[in-house]
Amino acid sequence: MKKIFVMAILLLLVTLGCNHESQDLTLLKKALDSSYKPVMTKSQQGNITSYNTVDENQQKALSIILTSSGTDITPWLEKNVGKYSPIYLYALAYRTAIINKAPARDFFFWSS
Repeated sequence: MKKIFVMAILLLLVTLGCNHESQDLTLLKKALDSSYKPVMTKSQQGNITSYNTVDENQQKALSIILTSSGTDITPWLEKNVGKYSPIYLYALAYRTAIINKAPARDFFFWSS
């Protein structure tokens, strides 16, 4: 009886552990689903000053895609990338080639 109880607890723990997503994936989903949040940037080159507006949430999402080592980000992106801006396709292509060390054909598939 004790063995059955221990096995049931282990099975429950394994099931819960498999369904848990990484913190990076949670942050990525939040950044992708957030509304446009413009941030003014200023750059100076010589006597020329340039002002640009960038989306802070988009920058966060790209940063997570390009730098995170989470293993659940790539499969989730492959399933859901059609819902978001095409810029994330290029980030997915980079992630596939550089971080996941996938074959070159996968890089060309996502970049095209």
